Amino acid sequence: MWQRETVSGVTLHMSCNGVGFADAVLLWHTTDPRYMATDLGSGLERLRWLLSPVSWAETTFGIDAEHVDVDVLDAVRTATLLIMAGVRPSGHGLVAPYAA
Repeated sequence: MWQRETVSGVTLHMSCNGVGFADAVLLWHTTDPRYMATDLGSGLERLRWLLSPVSWAETTFGIDAEHVDVDVLDAVRTATLLIMAGVRPSGHGLVAPYAA
């Protein structure tokens, strides 16, 4: 189990022949566990990386990985996926589409 500020979670890492290729995450709001989310991190970029001779950063972000900090690129990618999933940003954290 882990905790970062107001979010707690559990991460299960999956590997094959010693190479990590996926993870499953269950996370929840620490003080209000009614707000939960799951993530199965076995995206196509990970499968492509396993078959590729280049680094994970280059496989995932292409040539941008050479010019922009990978943490920034990953944050932008994560934010894009959240917005595409219907999670709205707000002044007080993220508000799920079903929240009143």
